[in-house]
Amino acid sequence: MINEVEYWKERFEELKIAADLAIDQITIADGNGVFYRVYKSANKNFGIKEDIIGKSCFDLEKLGVFDISSTAEVIRKKQKVRLIQKTNANRILMVTGYPIFDEDNNIVKIINISYDITEKKSLETQLEETETTLQWYRHELEVRNQANDSTLSVYSKSMSRIKDLIDNFAYKDILILLLGDTGVGKNYIAHYIHNTSDRNKDPFITLNCGAIPEQLLESELFGYEKGSFTGALNEGKQGLFEFVGNGTILLDEIAEMPLDLQVKMLAVLDEKKFRRIGGHKEIELKARIIVATNKDLEQCVKDKTFREDLYYRINILPIKIPSLAERREDIPDLISKFLNMYNEKYDTEKTISNTAYEKLLSYNYPGNIRELKNIIERLTIQSESNEISAEDVDNLCRNNNLYCINNDDYDIDIVPLKEGVSNYEKKLLMAVAKKYRTTREQAEILGVDQSTIVKKRKKYNL
Repeated sequence: MINEVEYWKERFEELKIAADLAIDQITIADGNGVFYRVYKSANKNFGIKEDIIGKSCFDLEKLGVFDISSTAEVIRKKQKVRLIQKTNANRILMVTGYPIFDEDNNIVKIINISYDITEKKSLETQLEETETTLQWYRHELEVRNQANDSTLSVYSKSMSRIKDLIDNFAYKDILILLLGDTGVGKNYIAHYIHNTSDRNKDPFITLNCGAIPEQLLESELFGYEKGSFTGALNEGKQGLFEFVGNGTILLDEIAEMPLDLQVKMLAVLDEKKFRRIGGHKEIELKARIIVATNKDLEQCVKDKTFREDLYYRINILPIKIPSLAERREDIPDLISKFLNMYNEKYDTEKTISNTAYEKLLSYNYPGNIRELKNIIERLTIQSESNEISAEDVDNLCRNNNLYCINNDDYDIDIVPLKEGVSNYEKKLLMAVAKKYRTTREQAEILGVDQSTIVKKRKKYNL
C-alpha cells in the first residue's frame, strides 16, 4: 500500500512539474466564482499583494484586477470560454475556463488555464511600429533623393510669388499651412522651406496623418514612457516631436487627424510643450511645424470633422499651391528634371522627341506633379528606343485612359494661356462627364476631390 501511495505521489509530482513548465497559471473556483486553489502565484500576473484565494471573481473584476474574468464568463454563459485578459500588472493572458457540472447540470467548479502572451503582443506592437517606421524611412529616402531646391520650378508667376513669400518667411518661426490638390508638390514646398531656413542642418520628417493607424499616431508624435500601455517598449520611446529636435516636421493630411488628438495638437502649438504618453515631465517643442492638406478645411469645420480652434491656429500663413494645369509654364522644366533624375536612377540616356515633347506639354495632368513624375518614369523604363517617341506617349495615354489633347480633335486657337487652360479644362470636364456619370467617379479618374469637380462644373455652367 505504501509503495502504491509513493508511486501515485511521484506521478502527481511529475504531472505538476510538467504543468508548471507548460502552463503559466491554473486557478480553480467554486460554482459561485470564489477561488479556492491556485497553482503558481497569481501575484505576478494580477499585480496584487494578497492572495486571491477566498475572493470572488466578480469582485476582482470590479476592482480592475483583470478587465474580464474567465470564471465569471463561464458562470454567465454556462459553457467553456476562451478570452484575452488584461491584468492590473499590465500583463496579457490567454485564458481558457472549463466548467465542471454535477449530475443536475449545475456548475460546481471552474478550472482556468492561463498562458502569458504579453511578450508576444509586445513583439507584435514593436513589429507594427517598426514596419511603420520603415515605411517613413523609405518615403523619406525617396523624397530626399528627389526633392531638392531645384525641384521647385518657378517659371510661372504663381510659383514665383510663392517662392518670394517663402524666402521672406522661411527664417521666421511661423507655422505655414500648405493647401492644394493631391500631387501638387506640397512635400517639395515643405522641403524647400526647411532647406531655405536656418534649420536645414537638422532633420526633416514627414508624417502622413491619414496613413498611420489612429492608435499609433499619438505615440509616434508624442512618444511614451515605459509601461504606459500594454505592449509598450520597456525603455519607452521618443516621439517625433522629441526626435526631430530643432528640425522641421511636416504634418501631411492634417485634416485626417482624429478629433481627440486635434485637442492635444492645439495645446502643443499654443504652449510649445508636450508630454510623453504616461509621462509627467513637460518637454519643450523646438521643432518647426508645417501642416498640409488637400481638403477644404473650412468645409471640414462645418462638417465637424476638424476643430474650429485648431483651424484658426494653423491658418496663420496659408499658401495655396496651384495645380499643374494652372502653371503650365513650369511643365517643361519639370519634365527635364524628372527625365534627368530617372536617367540617373536607371542608368539610361533617354531623350524626348519633339513630337513626344509637344504631347507631354499638351496633357492636363489631373494628378499634378506626382502624375507627371510617374509618366516620365514609366516612359523612361518602357520606351524601347533611347528616344521617347510620340507613339510611346500615345500608348501610355491609351493604356492608362489618360486624356491627352489631340490636335486632330480640336482646332487650337492662339489665345492667352489662362484662357486656353480654361478652355481645355472645360473640354476635359465635358469629356469625362460623358464616360463617367457621377462627380465622384469623375473626381477619381481625374485624381482630384469631388468638391473640386463640383466647383469646376459650376464655374463653367456644366
